[in-house]
Formats: sequence, structure tokens, C-alpha cells
Amino acid sequence: MNYVNDITDVEKTMDSGSGFKGYKTFIVNGAIALLPLIDFLANSGEIITAISGPQGAAIMSLIGLINIALRWVTVTPIFKGE
Repeated sequence: MNYVNDITDVEKTMDSGSGFKGYKTFIVNGAIALLPLIDFLANSGEIITAISGPQGAAIMSLIGLINIALRWVTVTPIFKGE
């Protein structure tokens, strides 16, 4: 018995459904993109500015949005072929 192949087959079956692929990636990157906005509304941006400098909030939001766009375009997990 090859349990690795059995598990891979189950994962493929679960991923092939009509479910929303990559939802965890969207949640994490959405939080990264929104964190500067939340900090700005709650603390006038003091926390992120203190940690990462004046351009840190814009960079964090940009990185989160780029990752969301990449997840939307790509369908395979990282380091795995199609």
C-alpha cells in the first residue's frame, strides 16, 4: 500500500470540487493588505510607521494586493508542477 498516493488522490478529489481554491491565501493576504488601514483608523498609523518607517504601510498593502492577484491567476501550489 502506498499511503502517500492515496492521500494525494484524496486531496486532488477535494480540490477538484466547486470549492473556492486558495481561500486561506486570500484571507492572509487580505489581512496584510488591510492591516495598515486598520492601524491608520485606530492609531493614526503610529504602529506600522514606528515598525517599518513612513512608507511601510504602502509597501505592506502593495505586497498583500500583489499576492492576492498572483493567487487569483495561479492554480498550482508553490513548488509543484501542473
